[in-house]
Amino acid sequence: MVEIKLCKCAHFEDVHYEDGCIDCGYEYNKYGEMKSKKDGTTCKKFNPIYNAELMEIENVDMYIEDHGILTLFINLKTNGTVQGYGGFSLDEYNKEKDCREGTAFGITLIRRLLDWFEVTKLDDIGGKLVWALRTEHSGLIVGLKREDTKKKPKDNNHIFSIKAIANEYFPEDKS
Repeated sequence: MVEIKLCKCAHFEDVHYEDGCIDCGYEYNKYGEMKSKKDGTTCKKFNPIYNAELMEIENVDMYIEDHGILTLFINLKTNGTVQGYGGFSLDEYNKEKDCREGTAFGITLIRRLLDWFEVTKLDDIGGKLVWALRTEHSGLIVGLKREDTKKKPKDNNHIFSIKAIANEYFPEDKS
């Protein structure tokens, strides 16, 4: 287990290096706080430490659960154990048609997952190594960081976060 410093700005995708975030304009001060280079305010989206564990993707499961919801899980394994990342509904109930239908969020999630891994089939993701990111030592996985940092994804997003994609379609209540 290693610690990685990340920023949640711009949908959790910006990586903080020794001196700060490459995109949000915040930098570390001598106290380890993230402060704006412009006005000295503290970055409210900053979560300084994530625990990262190198894991192998066993497979990606997309299936209809026993109660009818289409879902997707990325199953990661390490040391003989497997942990799923995902579980978001890829469809929704349409009252007028009395059936479940796919959503824009669902197809976007699948497309970004394929693009992030630079593959054309979900089956091709199995066997790849990623850093599983957690806010607690053995807590839920909150994102994935590519292990092959020398080969950057096309859109330069080093972090894959299902919650960030969900927030684009279902913004959190700010009240």
